[in-house]
Amino acid sequence: MRRPLPSIDRAAWLLIRKYGDESAIEAYRRSECCRCHGDALSASEWKAVLLKVIELHFKPSCGPSH
Repeated sequence: MRRPLPSIDRAAWLLIRKYGDESAIEAYRRSECCRCHGDALSASEWKAVLLKVIELHFKPSCGPSH
């Protein structure tokens, strides 16, 4: 499995901190905005951020939380 870039992790955490439960929606909006403007590379990076937000904020964690 490929390890995400630190900037993807950082962007995901910053979105989660700022938007909370709306962070996935915001990442999706940014991805679509880039796609609509013809910036495929940025759109794919925002999609990576979206997937990371889902992983970090919405998927249940396994194991003890301490």
